[in-house]
Amino acid sequence: MRRYWGLALSGGGLRACTHIGVLKELEEAGLRPDYLAGTSMGSLIGGLYAAGLSAEAIENFLVEDRRFIKLFSISLMRNLISFLRSYLKGRFTVQGSAIGAPLGLISGKNFERVLCEVLGGKRFSDLKLPFAVVAADLNKNRRVIFASSKYLPGPLPPRSVRMESDLATAIRASCSIPGVFVPKIMEGCCLVDGVVIDNLPVEVVKYMGADVVVAIGVEHISRKLAPVSNITEVLTQAIEVQSSEMTQIRVDQYAQLSIRPQIFDVGHLDPTKIPYCIQRGRAAAREALPQLRRLICR
Repeated sequence: MRRYWGLALSGGGLRACTHIGVLKELEEAGLRPDYLAGTSMGSLIGGLYAAGLSAEAIENFLVEDRRFIKLFSISLMRNLISFLRSYLKGRFTVQGSAIGAPLGLISGKNFERVLCEVLGGKRFSDLKLPFAVVAADLNKNRRVIFASSKYLPGPLPPRSVRMESDLATAIRASCSIPGVFVPKIMEGCCLVDGVVIDNLPVEVVKYMGADVVVAIGVEHISRKLAPVSNITEVLTQAIEVQSSEMTQIRVDQYAQLSIRPQIFDVGHLDPTKIPYCIQRGRAAAREALPQLRRLICR
């Protein structure tokens, strides 16, 4: 008897492009998940896939189109320089006891615009593949799950609330690294990168209805060999270290299979390593295929 199964895609910056390799291997094996959820970079790759793009098309978008990467890197450096200049010249105004510094180095508007262009304004209810995106609400210390009510009608995981929006808005919120992107403000929520609260949304996939949950994570932050080299690396790795223990607890509780590509020598924002990450993802998925088939055909 076939069992319904789902994929949970973790964050991890461009290292999470391993997900593309996993999806490629699954496509070639004729396996398509019944449910899909993603956090941060996992939400971007998962959203493009759920919207109908093949793994090959997602790779082309990131490697050849380069709109996302170029937009991110140029905006980050330009705004960081502007921030430092203002700080050194003492131009920030005092508001009560807080210095009026910006909420992030990148507004996120151009990122969201590019996503709208690629996704064509699709909403979660338009998708044929049940898909969910995880972000963190700083105001109420809870997990925000973007999903259609028909695919996640309830109940919800503890400390969670469901929202509906277009895909671009949800992915922008889930990718908003604190300190790098300005948070996405929606319905009284201050939304930042889902890594803060749920880096690998296996629990969400289970609540969507999966009998078998497959966790696709970026292995393993404590063994990372690539040096921390910029502000994004500092912020992202600090968040991942903080969330790693809770992530593993959830994986142990909810996932029947964990696929962890070995990419210890790749930074969070190194576009030259995307093809390498994809190959490592393919290798890890290929090794896990026999076990996956046993689980979903039991």
